[in-house]
Amino acid sequence: MFRPVLPTVLRQSPSRRLILATARGQRAGLALHLLTGLLLALAEGVTLALVFLAIRQLAGGASPSWWARLPLPPLPASGVFLTLLAAAVAVQGVQSIAQYINQVTLVDLAARCRRQLTQRLQQRILDLSYASVSRYRAGDLIDHLSQGPEAVRLQIQHSGQALLAALLALTYLLILLRLSPWLLLPALGPALAAAWLQRRLVPALGAGARRVSEAQVHVTACLTEQIHTLRLLHTTASYDAAQQVLEQPLARLEACQRRQGRLLELSGPLGAFVPVLVVALIAAVALLVFGPRPAAVLPGLATVMLALQRLNVRLGGLVYHLQQLADNRGRLDRLDGILAAPADVRRRQGGLPFSGLRRGLVLEAVDLRYDPCQPLALQQVSFAIDRGQVTALVGPSGSGKSSIADLLVGLRDPSGGRILVDGIDLTQLDPLSWRARLGV
Repeated sequence: MFRPVLPTVLRQSPSRRLILATARGQRAGLALHLLTGLLLALAEGVTLALVFLAIRQLAGGASPSWWARLPLPPLPASGVFLTLLAAAVAVQGVQSIAQYINQVTLVDLAARCRRQLTQRLQQRILDLSYASVSRYRAGDLIDHLSQGPEAVRLQIQHSGQALLAALLALTYLLILLRLSPWLLLPALGPALAAAWLQRRLVPALGAGARRVSEAQVHVTACLTEQIHTLRLLHTTASYDAAQQVLEQPLARLEACQRRQGRLLELSGPLGAFVPVLVVALIAAVALLVFGPRPAAVLPGLATVMLALQRLNVRLGGLVYHLQQLADNRGRLDRLDGILAAPADVRRRQGGLPFSGLRRGLVLEAVDLRYDPCQPLALQQVSFAIDRGQVTALVGPSGSGKSSIADLLVGLRDPSGGRILVDGIDLTQLDPLSWRARLGV
């Protein structure tokens, strides 16, 4: 069941390293979440054991041997039955409190990690060089800042809930094994069905998640660009054209989401059908194992039915959370794209401090190419600007005025040649102290 999602959970990706680094600062919350999860599993086992003993007492069976050692007055069979039921209810109350604490700690942990991750993503985007970050659409960066932390929150929350569901499912399997190894065979039906479903669905869900993520990014980018150019749209009355541009990305997003939704909803009907089939098998096997004696059949059968029902709920929850982890893979893949940015696309930091211009600027045979596949935007540009000299760059649109300004500010580095500031290469100066002296 876990094998299809293990590459997503265990892979050494930038997003996973960031999640682990963020989680290390939340050790107390993680420890509390794990301890309450173990308490939940223990309380579940104790509750079912008490229910089994209560039903056996009601069916005329003997009281448990440890009952006589309790500091309680002698009780009739009905009193023992009610006491066992009250103890089961009390343990269930403790379990409910533990479950609330377990879920609250997980939600708090995810919220803290989201806040910290949003700050880290903002810092990562700001650390990229202007030449690198300008290749992104504004919608892409907005999507990274909104969907990246959400992807991490979902990964943490569904991983924690999947672990809890697995612990509880293991508890029910151990109870069935304790009652009788033979009862475990039909109880494996839901588990095998869930494993089969996961093996078939998870790869398709992962691929579908990537398609949905890409389609959402395209739609967000189109909308962001149109919002940024509202003045132009109104000026040119290009309303119909704007709608047509968005129509195809929206249609693709709808198709991807519908296909992904069909896959995600497959587990529900199967999870509802399998227990009904297994109940009949359980009843038949219980009759064979315990025989026709009511005192032996009734407690075991009732406990098995209750354990099976809860096992099915936990397996259904486990399948759901594993599917959500697979569905989250597309968001994490996009997050890895910006977290794995190489060092050469990050903004330059440090260098020689600049206190003021003494002699002037010199451009020596400067070339500029925005992309390796595009022609040169500037080619062999050379001129000098002395200190105190006023120089105007004039020319038609596209002649390179803004490109020269970007080079002088230091937003881009020349593809060839160099820019000298008082004889020092501009790339050797501290960008912060240089730009602090500029008026743009």
